[in-house]
Amino acid sequence: TTTTTTSTTTTIIPTLYLGRDTRSHSVTFGTAMIQLAQALGARCFDLGVVTTPCLHHSVLHANFIRHLPTTLIPCRPHVEGYLELLAHSYVALLQTNANSTTTSKTLVVDCACGVGYPALQQLTRKIESIAQFTTLPLTHILPTNGPGMGPLNQNCGSEHVQKGIGPPTWYRNDNDRTDDKSYC
Repeated sequence: TTTTTTSTTTTIIPTLYLGRDTRSHSVTFGTAMIQLAQALGARCFDLGVVTTPCLHHSVLHANFIRHLPTTLIPCRPHVEGYLELLAHSYVALLQTNANSTTTSKTLVVDCACGVGYPALQQLTRKIESIAQFTTLPLTHILPTNGPGMGPLNQNCGSEHVQKGIGPPTWYRNDNDRTDDKSYC
């Protein structure tokens, strides 16, 4: 919500941040939510197809003044700000191990046949654009289990792995298990 104060009254303007996933009904449901919120006088920000953590990032940054240390984290209540924060953090993490003699591996990421796949592709491009100005050897990030490769969240994804305490189903066989790959 946004608060506007005049000399005698305070007006609170409700704000809706909407993020969608890759399910077929998501666009229709999202459009209805925006129309309803606008009819009730809310400001709406449609972030498009985003992960839940990206949506949470945007809401947190929209409430920036109250919840974030402004000297450490710039206010970026949008997808690009989320990607920049993650990419810079990842490159900084790699720099902590810059003197390692370990050869780089491919990191195969289970995207649960959903929104994580295009989000990881965006993040990988952002990491590469930042890291091009460093001498870091980058880990090759390979997203797998994208939309249409299998049923959404069925026997794959972080929740399945955490609750099932076992590996995900790989719906495409382009990531044969070898020693030069790590999986997440």
